[in-house]
Amino acid sequence: MTLQQKIEEARGLILEQLDVAEPACVTSSFQTECMVLVHMLHRERPAIPVLFLDTGYHFTETIAYRDSMAARGI
Repeated sequence: MTLQQKIEEARGLILEQLDVAEPACVTSSFQTECMVLVHMLHRERPAIPVLFLDTGYHFTETIAYRDSMAARGI
């Protein structure tokens, strides 16, 4: 399976779940893997809420990255 096929398969799954989950939101720790999912969801549903659980144990850089993404509307 090519990378493009994998992306399209993931997009199909996302669209399928968005159809049955209303209202929808996504949780993220703002790590690399989470940001790929957030990006894909944001492309399909730009206003989807992104929830972040601040445990108090995140690196300062993680909080700064979260704030940067929020300022960009992601």
